[in-house]
Amino acid sequence: MTTMHESSQPYPAAPGPYGGAPIAGPGQTAPGPYAGAPLAGPHAGAPATRAGGHLVARHISKSYGPVRALTDVTVEIPHGQSVAIMGPSGSGKTTLLHCLSGILVPEVGAVELGGRVISQLKDKERSKLRSRRFGFVFQDGQLLPELSARENVALPLLIGGTPRASALREAEQWLARLGLGGMESRRPGELSGGQAQRVAIARALVHRPDVVFADEPTGALDQATGHEVMQLLTTTAQMSGATLVVVSHDPHVASWCQRLIEIRDATIHDDRMIAGGSL
Repeated sequence: MTTMHESSQPYPAAPGPYGGAPIAGPGQTAPGPYAGAPLAGPHAGAPATRAGGHLVARHISKSYGPVRALTDVTVEIPHGQSVAIMGPSGSGKTTLLHCLSGILVPEVGAVELGGRVISQLKDKERSKLRSRRFGFVFQDGQLLPELSARENVALPLLIGGTPRASALREAEQWLARLGLGGMESRRPGELSGGQAQRVAIARALVHRPDVVFADEPTGALDQATGHEVMQLLTTTAQMSGATLVVVSHDPHVASWCQRLIEIRDATIHDDRMIAGGSL
């Protein structure tokens, strides 16, 4: 059931990687650069090309003033693979994630998604691509505090133009899959840390993205809850057929992935396949 809060309050701008696009309200479609985007709800079908989750970074470099964050980094991630990127603070791991996801543009080199060079796209085009092809999970969840769990999960669908009723229905189904049935109307402040991260995982996957990026997804959680969140994240990403890229400093988090990339001093120090739980 839709609460008064959900039906009567104005809609804020979308946060973070979704590029500040206004969220569609009741009976509206998402305006701005997302207008006319294909529906990503329950009747939209799978993305046209699931192999589109194949990510490649070719000889990319990125600096912040005099500080070099990445130096001539080349990495290829096949569609459907789960990859952990590890390294000490300041090593360049988060910068690599931001370049792969189109949040940042490398100064040298190129980033490709499914054979398309995305690092050469304009800002609005990259924002549109992120909203339709990528999902994001962050350390603090970055849930909108004034919206309910179901509305937070429905956010990518609303931005993409899915009718509100369909978006909320799909969001409720995802919350139920992740064990949050009955909590649909709760706001983030009424959820535990683990429950909030489940909402963030549902939001990252609700629009069936090609790639899910997770930046320290368990950093604010205790070990037991972090274990639970990583199990849900890796399992649901695999079931959805999405590529998963996780940035973490924690070997226990990395051990849930199929592959480990270690970054030190802005370059790739090691790149190897791993067995789950073997680190």
